[in-house]
Amino acid sequence: FFLAWANLHGGFIIGLVVLVLAMLISSWQSKSIRAYPIIILIFSILATLINPYGVSLWTETLQVASDTKLRWTIEEWHPYLTFSGAFTLFASLSFVLIAHYRKMIGLVAISVSIFILAAGLSSSRNMPFWVLFTLPLTLTGLGRLQGEVARNRKILSRLKTANKILLLLCFLIVFAEMIYPLKFIQNSLEEQGYPKAAVEFLKSQNTGGEIFAPYAWGGYLIWKLPNKQVFIDGRMPSWHWKAPPDKLDSAFDTYLAVTDNKTNSLPAFDKFNIQTVLWKNKEEKNIDLANWLTERILPIIGVNIPIAPSALDFVQKLKELGWEEVYSDKTSIILTR
Repeated sequence: FFLAWANLHGGFIIGLVVLVLAMLISSWQSKSIRAYPIIILIFSILATLINPYGVSLWTETLQVASDTKLRWTIEEWHPYLTFSGAFTLFASLSFVLIAHYRKMIGLVAISVSIFILAAGLSSSRNMPFWVLFTLPLTLTGLGRLQGEVARNRKILSRLKTANKILLLLCFLIVFAEMIYPLKFIQNSLEEQGYPKAAVEFLKSQNTGGEIFAPYAWGGYLIWKLPNKQVFIDGRMPSWHWKAPPDKLDSAFDTYLAVTDNKTNSLPAFDKFNIQTVLWKNKEEKNIDLANWLTERILPIIGVNIPIAPSALDFVQKLKELGWEEVYSDKTSIILTR
């Protein structure tokens, strides 16, 4: 299991921590240490080393997981502060049932659920793990509740009525919240969310030099324009090192400084022969609690977190520096110098 997990997703670290947590609590409850769980843990750790990068996979994963800056600059690492009716309904039902049947569910499962929930609240990318782990516990509680009320016809009748109301509520919430997933899917289509037409334009022009593009488009450009070098892509936000003069200590820090107009872009662009800027031609603003805290509340208490740069402000700054707009559509804009 961990062999596949480590080769597919960096979240395998959470799985190993869950194993350790379950082993420690079980040992504390039984007042003994069994060899079998330790053997499983050892073989699980060894399985994660069977990957194209070996031990380096652990180094990269731990480096990213410990990079606190990502919590406020990369959306999937944001704390889970976005309200969701469906999630709130599921979490409320889970909390009530798990608390009521805590003795049946057991300390190990409850402790693991609390740990994964904390990880999910810390970074929203981890919240699906909590839902997957907690769903069987919630269904177990529902099954136990149904068995208890089955012997009382009056209570059973009320439960059936409550189930119908809950089902209707779930339907309404899911229907209302389908708007965002549908919009997300639409924006994820190549024609809507990526600079497909702009890339074709660049291919036809055979422009010289390299390309500076948004972080989110780095992988797409590596795929579509393999003969060009992009400034940054999704692998690089936590890469830090003491660089020689012709390199950068952190490409992501430089990217944020340049796009947020905190530093002059020309030195970095000259160093890497960037002659073309391919940028988003529209503002994308996620209205959620995380952004509100970042922009309004945290600065009041002296905590300044880098805020996602404004696409249009960056384009305007480049034009003021003499960059020329050579292409524009509803998704992207191209400037050259």
